[in-house]
Amino acid sequence: MSELPYNKLTIYEVEEFYKLLVEQVENAESKLELDFTTIEKIDMVAIQLLLSLQQTCKNKSIQLILKNFSSELLHTLKASGCDKVLEVKND
Repeated sequence: MSELPYNKLTIYEVEEFYKLLVEQVENAESKLELDFTTIEKIDMVAIQLLLSLQQTCKNKSIQLILKNFSSELLHTLKASGCDKVLEVKND
C-alpha cells in the first residue's frame, strides 16, 4: 500500500480509515504495509484501531508493517504505552 490518504487519524477520520483497513485486510495475501508518511496527528481511537488491526492480521497470518511514523506519532505511541505492542519501521 502506498501512503495513507489522510493527514491525521483521529476520531473524525476513524470510520473511513476502518473501511479502508477492512478492504486492505481482505485483499492482503501475506503482508499488509501501511505508510504513515502523510500522517501528522494520531489519537487513541486510531491507535486502538491499529491494535485491533494487529490482532486481526495475526489471526489471519498476515504480517502487518507500520512504517514512517513521525517523531510526534512515535511520541504519542510511547505516551500511550503502545510503542511496546505496535512495531513501527522507519526508513
